[in-house]
Amino acid sequence: MKVFSTTLPVALLALAPKVLALFQLEVEYSDLMVPVGDVNLFHAVWEVLYAQSDKFGGLSDQTYPAYTTKCGPHGADPDLSVTIQLDGQWGNVDNISGLTMRDALVQAAWKTVDALSKSTGYDVYTECWGTTWQEGIPYDNNAPCGAPKGPECPCDIGGAQCLKHSWGHKIPSKVKVQTYDSNGVLLPDNYVMTFSSSYSTEGGGCGRYGAIAEVLASFVPGVGPYFEKGIKIACRQ
Repeated sequence: MKVFSTTLPVALLALAPKVLALFQLEVEYSDLMVPVGDVNLFHAVWEVLYAQSDKFGGLSDQTYPAYTTKCGPHGADPDLSVTIQLDGQWGNVDNISGLTMRDALVQAAWKTVDALSKSTGYDVYTECWGTTWQEGIPYDNNAPCGAPKGPECPCDIGGAQCLKHSWGHKIPSKVKVQTYDSNGVLLPDNYVMTFSSSYSTEGGGCGRYGAIAEVLASFVPGVGPYFEKGIKIACRQ
């Protein structure tokens, strides 16, 4: 990260006119919550988009295997299939490059997805041994649960040991980041993420509005004087 500094006298800084931001970002998300298990959301909404986009936009449609189990037996296949569609369009607005706009939209998208999913987090344990009375365990002292000095695994049979731990989440079925100019006019640059999975969905996303609004209120997307502090947010049922 580059660090910029100034040597202007304080008196001159006080007299300098305030630079108004050119753009404001707004996030809309749906009330419907989709189980996505332990899918790596940062990879899915940030890294994949950067790998498949340019200064004009990006598009991706990928399906990921995932686990949701609290005590998954060793060797078991993932129990969930998650499809994540990404659709980003930028480079259509004057006074800012497409790549700079992409950075701001993706940062805002990840900040939103991260905040929304964290409150739904739950433990996922896989590669578990000793889930039947006849089966032994590896006696791994570094196991996330079931180790001699670690927590007990959430398995039906006591004494089980699981070798892998991850976090499962739910996420709204659609998250959309939109751009407005300083006059509140909607602009064409945006980033839309659509989530679906093989498990049933349920409502409740709008109930998380207060927590996510607080997180986004102080967030500044992108770099430089382009974007206003804070991201507006709305939940659509």
